[in-house]
Amino acid sequence: MTGNVNLFLGSKALDTNDWSPVVSQGEVAVEWDFRERSWPINILLGLRSSDKTASLGGIDFEGKTSEFFLRC
Repeated sequence: MTGNVNLFLGSKALDTNDWSPVVSQGEVAVEWDFRERSWPINILLGLRSSDKTASLGGIDFEGKTSEFFLRC
């Protein structure tokens, strides 16, 4: 078997009309790809998560997203 593990730190920008005031969220992701050396393709598993809290007019808002994916 062979493969890689990658860590991503960044931000996610969401649609202002749907997500205001938590439009820009910090994001972390972990991706792992692997394959048997004789396979013609790799398999990629990943998990991404973002969140942000904000107050607007005395009301607290919290926005979170999570993604799990499998790619070949």
